[in-house]
Amino acid sequence: MHYQPQVNVKNPSHLSFESLVRYKDKTGKLIPPVFIDDFYQLGAIKQLDQMVIDLVLTDMKKLPLEHGCKVSVNISAESIADPAIIHFVVERLRFYEIEPSSLEIEITEEAIITNDKQIAKNIEALQALGITVAIDDFGSGYASFPHLLKFNFDKVKLDRSLLLNTQNEREKILYQLLAKISEVTGCVLVAEGVETEIEEQFVASCGIDIIQGYYFSRPMPLDDAQQWASNKIHA
Repeated sequence: MHYQPQVNVKNPSHLSFESLVRYKDKTGKLIPPVFIDDFYQLGAIKQLDQMVIDLVLTDMKKLPLEHGCKVSVNISAESIADPAIIHFVVERLRFYEIEPSSLEIEITEEAIITNDKQIAKNIEALQALGITVAIDDFGSGYASFPHLLKFNFDKVKLDRSLLLNTQNEREKILYQLLAKISEVTGCVLVAEGVETEIEEQFVASCGIDIIQGYYFSRPMPLDDAQQWASNKIHA
């Protein structure tokens, strides 16, 4: 597992990471998670989700949760639509002795364009436990604002694709409008994929306080994430 910080520009001591699956080939080269498609084709995506949750919770024991550090884990639409996911998450949190408030669940747009009532129930059940629920990569696919309003998300992560070409007036205005989602929904916004100082300054000017992207850090192994968190705590 690798971990990418989500940086709060108004409160740099805030600690939050997104967990990301990475794979090393025989030469030791780090490979993006293209293999996830294989799990979908095999009908084994739920098993992958469960394995990742276990790996992340194991790593979380080594992060400064006592300082408010939160870690998010991505799960598939199939898992969030499965009633059994609630029992699984509760059981694993108890096993690893981790407070639910330290965990964040991210789901993709694919989940919210369906009319699956079970997804809404599961989101509410996770939130009732104290787990933050976020929608990842919003704006990358077919989900629209009405889709978003069907669910009570705690956090919305704006996809990097929305940030591209914001030097053009039309794209710039669109991003500024999307940055006002929090005023309607009450959710926290995260700008994903921020890679340059110009992008960081633009996103901050839109009123978005939490930023994730290569501008601050690439995804890093656990040891580096521990050092990152330590530096923030003792800054």
